[in-house]
Amino acid sequence: MNIVLIGIQGCGKGTLVAGLENHINFSLVSVGQLLRDEVATGSELGKQIKQVIDAGDLVGLDIVMSTVKKKLETDDSSIKIFDGFPRNLEQAEALDSITNVDLVINLTLSKETAIKRLLNRLTCSKCGYITRKDAVH
Repeated sequence: MNIVLIGIQGCGKGTLVAGLENHINFSLVSVGQLLRDEVATGSELGKQIKQVIDAGDLVGLDIVMSTVKKKLETDDSSIKIFDGFPRNLEQAEALDSITNVDLVINLTLSKETAIKRLLNRLTCSKCGYITRKDAVH
């Protein structure tokens, strides 16, 4: 089963995924993490991605889909949750060309509330853990 979570930044996609971890066995497909992981391998594709990111540009659909396809081919989890991907029709069509999407969950939140949540968010520079300013990590 392939599940897509969509919604504006700060709407709770990551929080929802974290809450599900104790209840179901699934594989998270986070394009940002896939790209960072590929860069960390030092592969030719990773070097391409790093060059694009270092230039401040968005990684192109062909590269994004290469990393997604690689993940799908090497991951045997029966449930995959796509966090914030696809983000537009072109990406949705590309994803549809390589796998079926069984469920899309659109998390809605007002822009004002999302901004408040994002302003209260801290990310650990060492491990990437996301927490609130008033929490201890």
